[in-house]
Amino acid sequence: MENKRCILCKNKNSLKKIRIRGKKGEKNVQGYVFLCPECLKKQWQKEVESHFGWEEGNLKRISSKL
Repeated sequence: MENKRCILCKNKNSLKKIRIRGKKGEKNVQGYVFLCPECLKKQWQKEVESHFGWEEGNLKRISSKL
């Protein structure tokens, strides 16, 4: 069983699964992150870009699920 936590604050409560797409160098990359409601209210895009080493400003939110 997978332990799901918010990628920014490590909280386990009320997570949302966010599908994201970005760019690392010349490669387009995509994946999922889990975020809690408090972190979703903040400017989470820049923090997630720096976490993965993606170019700044290239992250796009595709969809979200509970």
